[in-house]
Amino acid sequence: MIGEDAIREAWEVFNNYVNPTTLGSAAIASALFVVSYVVLNVTIMAFSTVAKKLTTKTRTEMDDLLINALQQPLRAVAVVLSAYIALSVTVPFITVMGKSLEELLLSAFILLTGFTLVRVIDALIIWYGREIAPSVGKERRTKELFPIVRKIIGIAIYVAALIIFLDFFGVQIAPLVAGLGIAGLAVALALQDTLANFFAGVYILADKPVRIGDYIKLEDGTEGYVEEVGWRSTRIRLITQNALIIPNSAFAQQKIVNYNIPGGGFVVSVPVSVAYDSDLEKVEKVLGKVSEEVITNMPGAVKTFKPIVRLTNLGGYALEYKIFFQVERFTDQWPIAHKMRKEIIKAFRKNDISIPFPTQVVEVKKYGA
Repeated sequence: MIGEDAIREAWEVFNNYVNPTTLGSAAIASALFVVSYVVLNVTIMAFSTVAKKLTTKTRTEMDDLLINALQQPLRAVAVVLSAYIALSVTVPFITVMGKSLEELLLSAFILLTGFTLVRVIDALIIWYGREIAPSVGKERRTKELFPIVRKIIGIAIYVAALIIFLDFFGVQIAPLVAGLGIAGLAVALALQDTLANFFAGVYILADKPVRIGDYIKLEDGTEGYVEEVGWRSTRIRLITQNALIIPNSAFAQQKIVNYNIPGGGFVVSVPVSVAYDSDLEKVEKVLGKVSEEVITNMPGAVKTFKPIVRLTNLGGYALEYKIFFQVERFTDQWPIAHKMRKEIIKAFRKNDISIPFPTQVVEVKKYGA
């Protein structure tokens, strides 16, 4: 019967491959793996403990970052070596795809080398950004460019390690590269907008028309702080605390007013109108005193810049003055101007200086008799 034949075949397979000998080998291999891993892991922990104590005596953070970066690669090495020890004792002549245990160990170390390089280079980049870049005045540029640099370097190393790994197993690289080229072309056409945004983001970071933290104004009048320049888009935080997301390709083509360039403060003005019959000397004295007091007490105002009061226009119904002062950041002008207007109104009321309402004189002439 079919059922009896199937049971008989299953029993023969069990006897051939799962017998006391193979079960004993599996148990020995498992025990060797566990013991080897424990010994290697304890060794790694001891090495890490000693190394961390030594690094605390140095002034640089580089050695601390390198020790932390090597933790995962060393544990991966412990797993690979434990597996090699266990298999070399129990099944020393086993082959996989025609490769011996030693060759398999070498291929594993090719991938581990790539992983270790990525971790070490990543740690060195972080160290440079924390210690070197601030001392040479490149901290902001480092924060903007290094995330992309780290990702590109990591991808390049992993691809190189994978190519060497495949070549080690006899996989023909040339056809693979050609196939990847054709596939890459198809992907590039499909992701044309995404790639355009990516290269526009690289341009923004390299050319630096805007930087993280800059206050900018777009062509349509939208204003806000640049919060992030990513691979695909640029994020701007508006005054309303909402986020405006703009694709990099569209952002790079806009005319942008950057209020943080060239830097050194912003000169702004507050307009003030007084009646034509006002005492001009008295008006200018009051405006000068009020503006100096506000600038002295308000944060964000440049204290070394003395406010300037100027009569700028003879208006239709009022004399028009402007008070010029300097602020540290573009957005500092609003609370300062708010405070200055309030104090001006108080001072005008106290000194009997009137602010005229819009008026218009209409003359009616009578013609004829």
